[in-house]
Amino acid sequence: EHEYFADLWRLEMARASENRVACRKVRCTGSPPPAKFGASLTNCDDRFALLFGGGQWKRGGKFSPDVDTYTLDLEQMLWTRLVLTGPPPRPRMQHNAVNL
Repeated sequence: EHEYFADLWRLEMARASENRVACRKVRCTGSPPPAKFGASLTNCDDRFALLFGGGQWKRGGKFSPDVDTYTLDLEQMLWTRLVLTGPPPRPRMQHNAVNL
């Protein structure tokens, strides 16, 4: 049986010049997103990250794209699912996003 993960990892780049990068699992609270692939995660001014879209694998090798949107408060490491108002964008995966 395949298993998908919804965990979050931080790469510590302090020793990247020595070809060493430390990895550590980040403990988060709140309402975390489900395991996804192909979503965008955008750093917004080092205050929060915005996770948008992506897909979730379903049984039988199928997947379901979505427009689910979450923020991660980077100080408290707290996930919050956002409620979109107005007409939502179409579901998308493998896209890019940028903070303007």
